Amino acid sequence: MDDTKYGLRFINPANIAIRRNPHAPAVCDPVILQTIEARQRNCERLVRERAYFLWEDAGEPEGRDMEFWLEAERHFHEWTHQLCN
Repeated sequence: MDDTKYGLRFINPANIAIRRNPHAPAVCDPVILQTIEARQRNCERLVRERAYFLWEDAGEPEGRDMEFWLEAERHFHEWTHQLCN
C-alpha cells in the first residue's frame, strides 16, 4: 500500500515486487530485509570513504562536507551504472 507522509508519497517495496512479478518473494522476509539493509550499509560506507578521500585531496577544507558527499554519491552512481551496462 502507498503511504503519504509530509506530503510525499512513500511506496512499499513489497507492493512493487508483487506488481512486477506476482511470484516474487515478499520483501517482509527477514533474510531479504537483512540482505537489503546490508547492501545499503555497504553502499553508504563506500560513499562515505570516497567523500573522505575527496575531502583529503582538496586539503581538508571546513564547511564543505555536503559538497564532498554529493560528489562521492555522483561517482558511486556513475560507477554502478558502468558496472550494469
